[in-house]
Amino acid sequence: AINEIMNERTGLGESGETYLVGANYAIITKGYPDSEAEESGEIVYVRTEGTKKAIEDHVNGSGFFPGHRGKPVISVYRWVPELQMALLAEQAQSEAFQDTYNMLGINIIIAVISILFAFVFSLYITRSISKPLANLVDITMQITSGDRNIRAPVIRKDEIGILAHTFNNMVENIHKTEAEILHLQQLLQNITDSMPSALITLDSGGRVMTCNTAAESLTGQSTKMIQGQSLWQNCPELKRFRRLFEQVIREKQETHQHKEQWVLESGTIYRDINIYPLIANGIKGAVLRIDDISRRVQLEEMMIQSEKMMSVGGLAAGMAHEINNPLAGIIQGIQVLRNRISIGILKNKVAAAECGIDIESINEYMKKRNVPSLIEMISESGMRAAKIIENMLSFSRKSESIFSPQDITLLLDRAVELAGTVYNLKKKYDFREIEIVREYDTNIPLVSCDPAKIQQVFLNILKNGAEAITMADREDFLPEMNKIRKYKPVLTLVVSSDKEMVHIEIIDNGPGMPEEIRKRVFEPFFTTKVVGAGTGLGLSVSYFIITENHKGTMTAESLPGKGSKFIICLPFYVEE
Repeated sequence: AINEIMNERTGLGESGETYLVGANYAIITKGYPDSEAEESGEIVYVRTEGTKKAIEDHVNGSGFFPGHRGKPVISVYRWVPELQMALLAEQAQSEAFQDTYNMLGINIIIAVISILFAFVFSLYITRSISKPLANLVDITMQITSGDRNIRAPVIRKDEIGILAHTFNNMVENIHKTEAEILHLQQLLQNITDSMPSALITLDSGGRVMTCNTAAESLTGQSTKMIQGQSLWQNCPELKRFRRLFEQVIREKQETHQHKEQWVLESGTIYRDINIYPLIANGIKGAVLRIDDISRRVQLEEMMIQSEKMMSVGGLAAGMAHEINNPLAGIIQGIQVLRNRISIGILKNKVAAAECGIDIESINEYMKKRNVPSLIEMISESGMRAAKIIENMLSFSRKSESIFSPQDITLLLDRAVELAGTVYNLKKKYDFREIEIVREYDTNIPLVSCDPAKIQQVFLNILKNGAEAITMADREDFLPEMNKIRKYKPVLTLVVSSDKEMVHIEIIDNGPGMPEEIRKRVFEPFFTTKVVGAGTGLGLSVSYFIITENHKGTMTAESLPGKGSKFIICLPFYVEE
């Protein structure tokens, strides 16, 4: 029975064995080959760490011990008190752990394969994530450097693709925002550049931040040249406003300086200076605004001069009326005198006979003393004076700007008659000594105009031409020509027409004008005369009358030594 138990090898494999161990002997499984036991047929004495543990301690247990054959085994033992022996079952560790070793190897292989797979997968994941991120970083750097047209490629539909798409949308929004900001900056710059005022923005230290086109023209320097530079050092002509600028920075209150006078090589100009504090959005500084008011000052002076001229015109009209009455008496008295000495009137003969003389003798005496020619001279002078007064009254009469169809040649001739009364004692010229050449086309259409104003224009040009001709009569003008022949002053009046306009040309053979003067002859207050000799308003007022009031044109042509030509074009009268 014990042998059957000992020979039970279930689960013990090839190296397992079961045996009983007493104090001095052991019963070993017959099924396990043992050379000594098989040869002697005796029971073998076995003493191992496991048997020793079981016999000496009388306990149950298990452990890893060296086997009785010297090989490490797994031993499970039980103490059998009835037999006072220990029952052991042992198996070689190599066989017992073979499956474990096999499983461990498989697990190691699986682990290595898993690690390799994880490494490859992580490398793939890393590359699939890091590479697009690196591309996004590279694209971001390019966008930062100024390339706004580059975009991230969207080739995936995962989070990386969503990130690239979102990044592109962000770049697009930035691009649109920058475009809007640039558009607003350009619009603001265009607005400031279109303003006639010079605008200069300064920081609190007086350094230039921005300026417009008018400011560049004023300073003679571009924005790039003076941006970030001190305005007072780069533009010394503006240094006079430094004190006002510092006051504005200190008090944060705007200040103004009106009608500042600047003396330049080209003449005196006037400017308004306004300085406004700039304290918005944490920016400290000021805006310097400079306005050229020279034309406004000239207009103000022109208005004053116009008021004076109106007063003088009214005075002249009053004087003309006062002179007209005694002049009418003189002309009438001359006519009566002619009648009283006429031979053909019976009453004259009767009165002469009563005095003891005859009328024929009286007439003979008067002829010898040249009295009739004197009477005729007085009559002509009186009639001419009456004509002058008539023209003066017509010229000085307040105009209501009522346009009417007029024969322009008649107005021109009337202006010549009025100009014929001009005699300048200081300049020693008499308009009547100037030869007037008329070249009028036939069938000149009527012109719709204000006759008094058109006559004023003609008179201004004729008087200027007469003064220019006086200069030409000097010895220092055209000396070569004067050596050949004596200078003869001539004013040529040409009237012609085309399909829409009547052309009036007033040509003098005076000294002419250089180009720089010809360009400015219509500017208000521009004159080449000495101080007190002229106001410089005549041609500018004439230009205004022709171009603004009558919708015509007025030009000047001239060359030094070739005389001057003023050309006036007026539209036809159109019957409604």
